Amino acid sequence: MVNLNIRQQLLKRILNVADKQLDEDEGKAFRKFLDQVVHVHPDDCQLGWEPDINFGLLYGLYSFVAKRSATEPLIQVFNPDLESDGWLSKHTVVYYCQPDRPFLVDSLRIALNSSRRNVHMFESNLMWVERGARGALEGFSDSRNSNACCESVGYVLIDRCSDPQALHALATDLRAASDDVELVVDHFPAMLERLEACITESEQTFGDDNEEAVFLRWLRDGNFTFLGMSDFALTTRSEGVCIAESPNHQLGLMSKRAPLPEIALSELCKGFAEFYAQRPALAFTKTSQKSTVHRHVYADYIVIKRFNGGGEAVGETRVLGLYTAGMYYHSVERIPLLRSKARWLREHSQLDGASHNGKTFSLIIERHPRDELIQAE
Repeated sequence: MVNLNIRQQLLKRILNVADKQLDEDEGKAFRKFLDQVVHVHPDDCQLGWEPDINFGLLYGLYSFVAKRSATEPLIQVFNPDLESDGWLSKHTVVYYCQPDRPFLVDSLRIALNSSRRNVHMFESNLMWVERGARGALEGFSDSRNSNACCESVGYVLIDRCSDPQALHALATDLRAASDDVELVVDHFPAMLERLEACITESEQTFGDDNEEAVFLRWLRDGNFTFLGMSDFALTTRSEGVCIAESPNHQLGLMSKRAPLPEIALSELCKGFAEFYAQRPALAFTKTSQKSTVHRHVYADYIVIKRFNGGGEAVGETRVLGLYTAGMYYHSVERIPLLRSKARWLREHSQLDGASHNGKTFSLIIERHPRDELIQAE
C-alpha cells in the first residue's frame, strides 16, 4: 500500500468531488490550477474537513481568478453561502490574486494582523497563466512560456465577521497594502537611479573612498529595502535659507502625499540648520509610523545631503526604507560607517584592545543595537 503525503491526500479529496461536479474540460483545467496553487506542504488540518469544503474552497478560488485586468488586484472578503457558493465555513474567507511582486504576502499579513482578527490559515502560491486581452483566463502554463505571466494567488481563513462594513473595510485595507507594494516595486529602478546620483555627488565632493559614499554603495548592493524617496531643494530668501520639497520628485510611498511646502530652516528644529553647517553628509532617524510594506516596524529614514558641481550643499534626498538582515547579523567591521564608529569608540576608550577589558568592550560594541549605533553621532 502506498502512503500518500498530505498534499496528495488533499488533492485526492478535492478531485473526488470535482469528478462528480465538473465536466471533462473544466475538470482538466481545474486539475492544472490545483497543480500550481495547492502548496507543496499544505496545512494538514484541511484533511479534517468535509471533502465538499476542500473542493468548495479551491473551486471558489479557481472561479475567482477566472478574470482579472492587467493592473487590478483581485481581493474578496466574504462568508461562503451554501446557496451561492455551494459550501459553508465557520471562518470568513479572503481570496486574492494579482501579479507577483516582492513583499506582497508579508504586506497582506500586516494588513490582516492590523485588523486584529485571528488568522487561522494563510495559503499562498504562484501560478503561471495566460490571459486574454481583457484579462480572461485562457490557460495555465509555466515559466518557460514567454506568453505566460506569474501571479500570486492565495486564500486566508480569519475569525468570522458578519458585519458588512467591517468586511468592506478589511478588503479596502488589503487593496491599500497591495497598492503600497506596487508603488514600492514599480518605483524601485527610479529610486536606485537617484541613489546613484547621490553616490556620484559624494564621490566628487569627498573622494571615491569616503566612508559615506561607501555606505551608500552598501545600501544599494542589497542591504536596504527602499520604500520611498523624495528630493528637497535649498533656496536663499530675504528671511534666510529655506527648504522645500521638489514637485514630482516623490517616489514609492512618499508619492502618496502632496509635496511639503517651503519653510525657513530657522523655523525647523535646530538639527536641520546644524546638518547643513557641518561636514557629515548623512543623517539618520526613524519614522513615527510603522511600515505597511514587508515588515511592520518603524521604518528607517536617511537624509543624504546633495551638492552642486562646486561642492556646495543645495538640498537633500530623503530615503525611507528598512535595513535588510546584513545590518543586524553581520559584524560591524563589515558595515561602512558602523566600522568607523566602532573604531572611534575603541580608540577613545583608553582600553588596551588585547586586554580582557578591551576585548569585552569590543564585544559590547558588536552586540549594541545597530539602530542606535547608526544614529549615534
